[in-house]
Amino acid sequence: MSKLFCARCGRALHKDSLLPGFLCPTCYAELKLPSPSLPRLEVTLCPKCLSYLHGKHWVKSGCEDPIEAASKAILQAAQRSAKPLLKGVIAELKVDEEGLQNLYTSNRTQTNVIIIIRPPEANVSKTLEQQVVVRFQLCPQCSRARAGGFEAVVQVRADGRFLKDADFQLINRALSKLAAKYQVSERGTYLVEVKEVHGGVDVKFSSSKIARRFAEELRSLGGAVVKYSYKMKGIDSRGKTTYTTAISVRLPKFSIGDIVRFKGEFAIVESFDRDRFIATLLRSRKKISIPHSSVWKGNEVMVGFSPRTMSVASIHGNSATLVDLASGESYEVPAHILPPWVKAGDKIRVLESDGRFLVVG
Repeated sequence: MSKLFCARCGRALHKDSLLPGFLCPTCYAELKLPSPSLPRLEVTLCPKCLSYLHGKHWVKSGCEDPIEAASKAILQAAQRSAKPLLKGVIAELKVDEEGLQNLYTSNRTQTNVIIIIRPPEANVSKTLEQQVVVRFQLCPQCSRARAGGFEAVVQVRADGRFLKDADFQLINRALSKLAAKYQVSERGTYLVEVKEVHGGVDVKFSSSKIARRFAEELRSLGGAVVKYSYKMKGIDSRGKTTYTTAISVRLPKFSIGDIVRFKGEFAIVESFDRDRFIATLLRSRKKISIPHSSVWKGNEVMVGFSPRTMSVASIHGNSATLVDLASGESYEVPAHILPPWVKAGDKIRVLESDGRFLVVG
């Protein structure tokens, strides 16, 4: 059997090991695979939110660990840097994560990207290394948040009333949903300040985008009306006019859990879903829906009904006497409005509207 030899180094080869050009794998890799001088990479990572600088824009990494975030940023930068130099033969990129261990204790560290390239026509590979420097720098949003600056304020108020406990719970729910979606553990926050003011709450954000999402969450969860306005803040270093976004969020004239009167019937409001408030009629216990437009236009929905605690003084035939325990006033009412289990001397909770009474508990 005749022997085959590498045309470059003369090494004896089995015919299955000979590559195009009568070259051995080593010579083929040296001659055919590119070995450009790769530039040193610099990657900038925000220590607060773990976003990274991609070109001129900051990108959220979605990671909880600095090394994981740095690796993600390095791989993206390395691929963008090396691809045009390697003529499309990049097969695999790996980050030397041991070199990133100093990220836990230092604001700057250095590591390498391992780049393994393989041509499509031959089973051979070549390994290159690219040097990377990683440094920490606060992104603009985290920098503003640390300094107390903000891009947008959401002014939460209620229509014709002060905020109640149910409204504060609604605000907390909306903030929790934002935290789950946009924050990473304890790192990174768009929230600058939550401040109680006369009649409501002002919530300041370092990001107009997140402020808008917060306002939309309040609309989605509580049926609020949202309006936007803009106030000129100043001129930045590039001569561009900057604005502060002011978002007005007006909650309905009732809270979730309140009793309202809709089309002559008393109901307790339970939730808001798809532009409708879901409520339960107190008399029949049936579920009803109250359109968003009925709440904000006209007087279809009446509010301000709170049950009064009354004592059943007496029941005689078709009438009963009730005594308001707070005011001491007595009322004659039809006996049929009382549930069968009520007897003289019992305490009951009663709603009154236009001279009509309804026992609710």
